[in-house]
Amino acid sequence: MTARLSIIILSYNTAELVIQCLSSLSALFKEQLATGEFEIIVVDNNSLDNTVEKLKQKKFPFKTFTVIVNKENLGFAKGNNKGVKKAQAPYILFLNSDTKMLTDGLEAALDFLKKEKTVAVVLGKLVDVQGNVSEGSVGRFYSPISVFFSLFLGVLDTHYTPSTARLVDWGPGAAMLVKKDIFENTGGFDEHFFMYIEDMDLCLRMKKNGYSAYFFPDLLVQHQKQGSSNRSYAIMMIFKNLLYYFRKHYIYPVYLMVKSILVFRCVAAIFTGFLLHNEYLRKTYTKTLKVII
Repeated sequence: MTARLSIIILSYNTAELVIQCLSSLSALFKEQLATGEFEIIVVDNNSLDNTVEKLKQKKFPFKTFTVIVNKENLGFAKGNNKGVKKAQAPYILFLNSDTKMLTDGLEAALDFLKKEKTVAVVLGKLVDVQGNVSEGSVGRFYSPISVFFSLFLGVLDTHYTPSTARLVDWGPGAAMLVKKDIFENTGGFDEHFFMYIEDMDLCLRMKKNGYSAYFFPDLLVQHQKQGSSNRSYAIMMIFKNLLYYFRKHYIYPVYLMVKSILVFRCVAAIFTGFLLHNEYLRKTYTKTLKVII
């Protein structure tokens, strides 16, 4: 049987989380996985926690189960792109290793994506371990204004969760269903992004090509937010990738404006770190400043 859906799960030192994610899929889609309608592709980014060995020991009852073992940590974008190259189905579901599928709304999401010719991405509703909406499931494309207010005032956050199904700008790759042909024709995830911002960049490029993203609340996904990167590293990568995103998609004066905002935020945080004797602030934003200047 030809696969209808390829589910790609990227892992880096998250062996137990990957197993939990796969177990949730197995419980909801036992028949589809047993017959090969749904194929599983785990991409391991050179984990040091014996992820590959533990997956082999579990012996999941999947007809098509592929584990790609990378010799180095390729990051989110490149790792997932490598998984897509192995995918056989016309539709791809990207899942973070720290997610669990909570409902069988995936079939309805697939049917919707098949019918809607101009929709290239379907995004699920993300909830925490208690089932509460704890984060934005989707977002609005960043602008210099939103970057400034988010960094300095903590307001005007571009992330939100709609109350009903609707068209949106973009959503996180933690749970992203896409049409494979459009994904590939758009160029896939931009591998200049090691991690963070690559999902927004993908959706913006698709929008420029006439395709849209859609929020589908029946696709309910638990996101534990237990990724493999620490907060300091995340800040550094987000700042670096914001600069690349604005240089790529906006005119040069806008890029310079955003760069000035990010530099000012770093300097302010470093100064605050010295005043409060906060070594975390001082070290984190000193490293970040060096990366973005």
